[in-house]
Amino acid sequence: MDIVKIQCPNCGAPIERKQGAYFGKCPYCGVETGFDEMKEEVQFGAMQNRINFLENQDQVDLAHRKALDKWLKGRNIMFIALAGAFTAYLIASFFGLER
Repeated sequence: MDIVKIQCPNCGAPIERKQGAYFGKCPYCGVETGFDEMKEEVQFGAMQNRINFLENQDQVDLAHRKALDKWLKGRNIMFIALAGAFTAYLIASFFGLER
C-alpha cells in the first residue's frame, strides 16, 4: 500500500495518507484533512468509467445496427419475391394462362 505524507494544515505535523483514502486525521491535533489529489483521481476514475460505458454502448449500437441491416435486407428480398410473384400472376391472368 502506498503511503503519502502531507502536512497538517492546523499544526504542521505529518499526516499519512493511505492509498485510496479520501481523508486523513492528524495524530496530534485530530484535524481531518481532505486530499485533493484523491478528488482528482476519483473524477478521473468516473470519467474513465463513463468512457468505458460509452465505448461499450457504441459496440452494442453497432451490433444492433448490423442486425437491423440484416433484417432489412431479408425483408427487401421477400418484398421483391412477392412483387415478382404478384406480377407473374397478373400477367398470367391478363393473358389467360392461369389454370
